[in-house]
Formats: sequence, structure tokens, C-alpha cells
Amino acid sequence: MARQSPTDVKIDFLVKEIKELRAETKNLRADINKGKGAIWILIVLASAVGGIYNYFNS
Repeated sequence: MARQSPTDVKIDFLVKEIKELRAETKNLRADINKGKGAIWILIVLASAVGGIYNYFNS
């Protein structure tokens, strides 16, 4: 195996780190989208419960 120059080692390290950051970003986006969906469902359920309560209370 040929010996790499210090610049090549640094470039390889940076490429590896960028790939890891991309993977982490994808995971974070997926988690955020799940959270948005959960909030939407909770708002719909709360609206339904509030509507039913007002219907029977009046």
C-alpha cells in the first residue's frame, strides 16, 4: 500500500466526516417529520373531542 501524503489523509478524513453529517441530517429530518405528523394528529383529536364536548354540552 502506498503511503499517503498528509493532505490526502486530511481529505479522506473530511470526506468521511461529510458522509456522516449527511446521514445524521437525514435522520434528523425524518425525526422532525415524525414529530410534525404526531402534532397534526394530536390537534385533530383535540378538535374532535372539543367539538363533541360542545355538541353534547349545548
